[in-house]
Amino acid sequence: MSFQNYKRGVLERMQTDDRSKAGGIDILIRPLCEAFNAMDDYVTLSSCSGRICLLHQTARNQKNQCEWPITTHELANHVDFAVQYERLIYDDDTEYSNERLLTLRLEDIILHVACANIDLAKKLMNKFSQIGYKKQGIISVKNNRAVVELRGSNHYSMPLIIGNDQIVPIEAFESLIRLCNDRMTTGHTKLAELTEHIVGILSES
Repeated sequence: MSFQNYKRGVLERMQTDDRSKAGGIDILIRPLCEAFNAMDDYVTLSSCSGRICLLHQTARNQKNQCEWPITTHELANHVDFAVQYERLIYDDDTEYSNERLLTLRLEDIILHVACANIDLAKKLMNKFSQIGYKKQGIISVKNNRAVVELRGSNHYSMPLIIGNDQIVPIEAFESLIRLCNDRMTTGHTKLAELTEHIVGILSES
């Protein structure tokens, strides 16, 4: 299959069969994805600008038994998050209460770009490195097509409830949200810089 046929299929599936929890590309990373997708030799795959969320695992280490009561790619609204936290503090689901884990998470950008060949993938990795992103590399190669993954390093995770034990009092929760928002703001600034660099660099190639 030619890269152009592969790319056409990826973009069509993105429009008709997006199974991500966001239901599509989140708005903050969309300009970066559109910059790549406007060029013949690149196409973006599953990507995210970063998010703040509550992760509720009702049975530890079982991915299919978890939910995201609230998630945002923007700055978190403390009141909205506190409402969900208080609801889960008083959750009387005794079937899972001894094993459940509620975590406040901040996740940084994750970007996947399929390149038409390995040489282009290596050049892209070099560009990411020049901008200051260290966590990146080729994660798959098929029919000479290579997928580059970039991950930001701005992460934070804090357990709020373990089993029946509330770790973080509701009075301290606002401070954690403020911390996440400060780090999310830093992530948004770096994403804007990345988008500007990539749009400029790739438009010249």
